[in-house]
Amino acid sequence: MAEAAPQLLEVRGLAKSYGGVHAVVSCDLTVAEGSVVGLIGPNGAGKSTVIDLISGFQSPDAGTIWFNGRQIQGWPAHRVSDVGLIRSFQTPREWKALTVIENVIAAARHEGQDALWRAFFNRGALAAFQEADLVRARTLLEQFGLTDIRNERAGNLSGGQKRLLAFAQIAMAGAKVILLDEPLAGINPVMQDHVLAAIQMLRDSGCTCLLIEHNLHWIERACDHIYVMALGRTIASGTMAQLREDTQVIDAYLGEVEVAPNV
Repeated sequence: MAEAAPQLLEVRGLAKSYGGVHAVVSCDLTVAEGSVVGLIGPNGAGKSTVIDLISGFQSPDAGTIWFNGRQIQGWPAHRVSDVGLIRSFQTPREWKALTVIENVIAAARHEGQDALWRAFFNRGALAAFQEADLVRARTLLEQFGLTDIRNERAGNLSGGQKRLLAFAQIAMAGAKVILLDEPLAGINPVMQDHVLAAIQMLRDSGCTCLLIEHNLHWIERACDHIYVMALGRTIASGTMAQLREDTQVIDAYLGEVEVAPNV
């Protein structure tokens, strides 16, 4: 029997309120290393707030977040990303005036900013950084199918191309865990398979993914395990086949969306 993968991300009792509005009441989830985990639920369930809390864009009122053996709740976003937990957004945030390859190179992270700073006073060291980043960027552009548009300004790309560029940037940054907030948002249905292939490629390269998406058929194809939220709480988890048989999930969500699975 294969040994279970270690839990890379663990969330317990996460809560967040805004005045009298309880956006997240109690969220519990775990993400095993090397897995793709989905987080689904109706609009207003608290899913995006959970991503904000995990990634450090907001601080929780209660609960713990363990990442790679360390408690990180309350850390600022830059510190969270520095340890390898990186998020995407529903709307891609590329540098529009830069080319595709420049966007990827700009996402590179180096061990210790002091080392990079010293490199500016050592042309040989700086050239080594630049050459290594260029080689890595070219490799990622090829992997994500962006080589032919490497010199195109990023602001001119389609929604699907921008999404693939965001994945290449995440890979360039050396993410251990990627938090994807609605990766299909704003892209042509034809690109959905490309996005799925890109996520699988990230996993094959050693990344772990937690993603929010409303397209349940796509979630079923993409994810190893799925959590369901409703009214700020985690109410169930399992495979999509198991969740379809859960009356609590049906009442809260599935019965509403099975009629229109792409909503």
